[in-house]
Amino acid sequence: MNTNFKSLFVVVLITIAFASCKKTAVKIITTGTWTVGLYYENGNDETDNFSGYVFDFKTNGTMAVTKPSGDIVNGSWSYDDGASKYIISISGSGALDKVNNSWLIVSKSSSLIELKDDNITKDDRISFKKK
Repeated sequence: MNTNFKSLFVVVLITIAFASCKKTAVKIITTGTWTVGLYYENGNDETDNFSGYVFDFKTNGTMAVTKPSGDIVNGSWSYDDGASKYIISISGSGALDKVNNSWLIVSKSSSLIELKDDNITKDDRISFKKK
């Protein structure tokens, strides 16, 4: 019985850890607004294409991006805790079409989120920094 208790305890700890990771990933991205600090596509730095864009990820899975012109483009996002990735669905033309993707989390903090394309044949990376 002692072994069963230990096994149950380990399962509970792992479950709590995974739930905590999901809550953290969601809380971080939905707190405040974000700008693009870095965008690489196929090894080319295209960060300047995102100058003036502000991303606002909402807790209900929607998002709003304010373009430099002041126009707002709406989209959606989700977090896949099994794969530790954000899935962003937005279109707009140009820069926003590049963000429309599934992004694996490389690192995350309250002020910086670093992501890479989940397609291993691509070398696309994006970093969101807190505004």
